Amino acid sequence: MKHALVTGGCGFLGSAIVRRLRDRGVKVRILALPGEPTINVDGLDVEILRGDVTRIEDCKAAVKGIDTVFHAAAIYLAWAPDPSKMYEVNHRGTFNMLEAARREGVETTVYTASIVALGRPPIGGVANEETRYDVWDLDFPYSRSKFHSRTIAEDFAAWGMDVRIVCPGIVFGPGDVAPTPSGKLILETLKGGPPVWVEGGASYVDVRDAAEVHVLAVEKGLPGERYVATGTNLSNIELLEAIGRVAGVDRRYYKVPTPVAR
Repeated sequence: MKHALVTGGCGFLGSAIVRRLRDRGVKVRILALPGEPTINVDGLDVEILRGDVTRIEDCKAAVKGIDTVFHAAAIYLAWAPDPSKMYEVNHRGTFNMLEAARREGVETTVYTASIVALGRPPIGGVANEETRYDVWDLDFPYSRSKFHSRTIAEDFAAWGMDVRIVCPGIVFGPGDVAPTPSGKLILETLKGGPPVWVEGGASYVDVRDAAEVHVLAVEKGLPGERYVATGTNLSNIELLEAIGRVAGVDRRYYKVPTPVAR
């Protein structure tokens, strides 16, 4: 790996991948939206190309001379009343980037999926790379968009392209300047948001660890494989209490039924 493209490389996870690559001496090109802030990569020796993954011509230009692609660009929203733009970016953008990489003869492509693209394990169980997705269990726009995008990546792999898939957990850490839904949760908790919680939980990972897994997928992974990148499993109340402990905020939380929370 000598020259890598990182889509979404100015974003939260993407910029962490960029830093891991630069630490290894890899030359990096970033595909960033026109006008997108570059604060996460300011000061790094990288090339920034402006473009949009929903435009196939931009994708073709981005992969010129590249040997490795990290496709991390996506719209990440907990909920969207009109998810059409999310589907366009996450679904069509993934096809465009993989097709451009295929035509260019890129050696390896790493696609950033999500644990929500894997599926929900049985109650009390733990999901892994083989957990089957069920739309009835994870029926919300972001999950569906990432699942369908993951199947696109798997189709390209089945056709003989070297595609590797990383499924990060809920990502926290430095560089969440937007912020993402996970970052907003921390801010809302610290600002004294509603002291309620609902049944459930998730798996969480530091953004730097998730980025390292992406690079290791190239260095040590295999074509067509999925790799789950997670750290700690926490229930929703455990997460809120952990945020409070770190921030020195002592609050009492009350459980509410999920339908009420919605």
